[in-house]
Amino acid sequence: MIQRLEHRLFGFRDLRHTYVKVPWTSYPEELKISAVKAVVDNAKSLNEVIETFSISSHSVLRQWISKYTSREDIKSTSKS
Repeated sequence: MIQRLEHRLFGFRDLRHTYVKVPWTSYPEELKISAVKAVVDNAKSLNEVIETFSISSHSVLRQWISKYTSREDIKSTSKS
């Protein structure tokens, strides 16, 4: 809805500036595990954990939680 309003105000040309691409971020294994445990063990909200640990998005944290709960390894990330 906001995008539609922006389109009406500024046109299609300026609408492309409303999307911000988040740069790729690497996270150490220890941070990932601490963040996941904060949600799983301490019952903190995704929003609280994302803010506390400076995680780029909900989907990133959800992927880590999924791996953790399915007993997959949560490794440090590095851009290859």
